[in-house]
Amino acid sequence: MFTECYKIKCDYLVLDKCKLGYTPRVCDILDSKRTSPYNLTDKKAVWEKAGLDLNGVYFYGGAFSNFVGPPITLEGNLYLSVEHWFQSQKAVNPHEARKIRMQPDTWVAKRLGNRCELRSDWEDVKYEIMLRGLRVKFSHPQYKEILLGTGDKPIYEDSPVDYVWGIGADGTGQNLLGKSLMQIREEFKEETKKPQRHKGA
Repeated sequence: MFTECYKIKCDYLVLDKCKLGYTPRVCDILDSKRTSPYNLTDKKAVWEKAGLDLNGVYFYGGAFSNFVGPPITLEGNLYLSVEHWFQSQKAVNPHEARKIRMQPDTWVAKRLGNRCELRSDWEDVKYEIMLRGLRVKFSHPQYKEILLGTGDKPIYEDSPVDYVWGIGADGTGQNLLGKSLMQIREEFKEETKKPQRHKGA
């Protein structure tokens, strides 16, 4: 197989677990041949034409998805997922932000975030907001291990519809989520290089 893909079963049961902060087991992270809605040979041609690294890590769902993972705490508030955090930060109105944060269904939280009155500086701050949420999520040992396990390979969100956070159907998207994950991966690597201080030193 020419690439590594991390995907999670997209049936209702697993999605329901995800929105409750379910942590996927290794057996939930499946080979893309079993879960992919497309032919990987066709996708390889698309990625190659777009100049993407065919040895990279491509995902759409699974452990790298903002819908999957443990609840995170930021600014004193609990969020059921990184998606809840990200979408709530769009809102100008604090009541709208709270409604998004308290929404038990991640898909509804995303929909509310896309419909709320958007803060004027969103385009300037959205990338850093995404990084803040991902840093907390991937500080959890299981997720950190998965992220570091990608080594130095480029990471791509293989979303066929998102040309901002993913690569889009033709591979030309900005891939901001993949870039965020790679940035955090580098931050973790740098942390391990720092000398550890010992008690009494």
